Amino acid sequence: MFACILKIMKQEVWYLYILLCKGNTLYTGITNNVENRIQKHFAGIAAKYTKAHPPLLQVYQERLANKSAAAKREREIKKWSRSKKINDLRLTLVDCVVQDKLPTVE
Repeated sequence: MFACILKIMKQEVWYLYILLCKGNTLYTGITNNVENRIQKHFAGIAAKYTKAHPPLLQVYQERLANKSAAAKREREIKKWSRSKKINDLRLTLVDCVVQDKLPTVE
């Protein structure tokens, strides 16, 4: 039983994230260290796509139990259309950034 508890404790939390990139495109990825991975994207060293389409803003993040769950969710979301991503994940900042408008907080 103790071995099972240790195994659960050692599992890392993984994240799915979406970036708004130059050209009004969305990039979806997974990582176990969001801050580090986003910094690498902005430096142009994390992925070929974000090197060619520099990120402007992180617009979404979702916490998942493990790498397997994160990869499964990433595959699911990458199959979605842009409009489905925006509507279902409520990526409201995308439209604000593209239209050069800032959201108002009331």
